[in-house]
Amino acid sequence: MKGPGYEPDGQAFRMGMAWVENVGHPNAGQRPVLLKVGGTDGFNSVLFLNPGKNLVVFVAASKPRLPIERIGVAPSRHLP
Repeated sequence: MKGPGYEPDGQAFRMGMAWVENVGHPNAGQRPVLLKVGGTDGFNSVLFLNPGKNLVVFVAASKPRLPIERIGVAPSRHLP
């Protein structure tokens, strides 16, 4: 990752400029996915960018503690 970044010890992701890079598992054919999580009281959302597929996925929910990141990562990797 170019520019300011942070890779937490023992984690399979990197952070930079408030975006998370989920690197996936290259051996399984997964490309990196960039995501930005946000929310307010009562709502939750996430924006996924899969540059390798020229794909953007937005997921929103009216449940604040829903694990929305996991809900959106799989479709963003499996869509053509």
